Amino acid sequence: MNKKLIKICFVIDTLEIGGTEKQLIEVINNLDPAKFKTYLVCLKSSQMFESLDANNCNKLLLNIKSLKTINALKKILLFRSFLVKEKIDIVQTFFLDANILGVITARLAGVKKIISCRRDMGFWYDKKKLNYLRFINKFVDRFLVNSEAIKKNLSNIESVSKDKIDVIYNGIDLKLFDNIKKKTKAEIKKELNIPYHHIVIGCIANFNREVKRVDVFIKASAIISQVAKNVSFLIVGDGCLKNELIKLSINLNIADKIIFTGQRNDIPALLQTIDIGVLTSDSEGFSNSIIEYMAAGISTVATDVGGNRELIENNIDGFLAPPDNPQLIADAILKLINDEKLSVMMGKSSKQKIHQKFSLEKMITKLENYYSGILIKNI
Repeated sequence: MNKKLIKICFVIDTLEIGGTEKQLIEVINNLDPAKFKTYLVCLKSSQMFESLDANNCNKLLLNIKSLKTINALKKILLFRSFLVKEKIDIVQTFFLDANILGVITARLAGVKKIISCRRDMGFWYDKKKLNYLRFINKFVDRFLVNSEAIKKNLSNIESVSKDKIDVIYNGIDLKLFDNIKKKTKAEIKKELNIPYHHIVIGCIANFNREVKRVDVFIKASAIISQVAKNVSFLIVGDGCLKNELIKLSINLNIADKIIFTGQRNDIPALLQTIDIGVLTSDSEGFSNSIIEYMAAGISTVATDVGGNRELIENNIDGFLAPPDNPQLIADAILKLINDEKLSVMMGKSSKQKIHQKFSLEKMITKLENYYSGILIKNI
């Protein structure tokens, strides 16, 4: 007789283009269908939600614009009926609204285990939101985070006992880097109008969040361009801040050196042409951009915030610098530009670390054991 499938319902505000969303889709697509049945519930629709065609996953759109409406109450009752009917074992929630709605509804439905996730350092916290979370947290069984830095932050800021917080790091599908559709570096540079002999400094970021501080990367690029002439700067991403960032590059007289690629779906291939990867965020939980740089075997310069130092060992896998300091970011990048041997060595160290600790397979195995364990051990 087959063992009973563990039914997991993931609840998230909406599926936009972001690190948490990409990781969630990887989990849905890779959990063993012989052991787990997955459900995805979104409060709001999105193109990514509509196009998601995951095996063994049932989707439910609640279409809630605000939690402070009669419609939201009706949808909570609908969601509760759904959880009861499907006999969901575990509800796992992401982001503020989904945490509030998901935790309350799962408790009303008598779901066996409720997992609440934190994936950042709470740069968006304010007194009102913290009060909501501290109340909701009373009904949560376990908290799942993706770095030790977030665990410490969650304990300190939301007053959650560390005994209830579990850490499972993000993982990356290494096959994406091994099975790249082969475009030569020369072809990619030509496509992007980058001179072949130029060193390429790249930054992958979400332009919808000021906390990503792409402006710091542009300011650092302006400093570098004063002393290093054969360098181009690649900024990968999109969002509401794009026009502001383009204007900044013009004002700093560096627009001819910076290429804005827009949103790209071929990051592993694109990374073939990047020599140094950069992240200049003011706050990070556990950066997927850094994981991508390291998996591609390129050296990295990143701000020393959140979980970044759990990925990068300073002076070994790359350089860490203080946030909001274009000069020190530029100095670190220039060290790598001027010492190709060091840059290559750091890239190799990074790639080895990702293979050893942060593969998608390792993450999925840990999650499968985690989900099974919290039901069996009743913790």
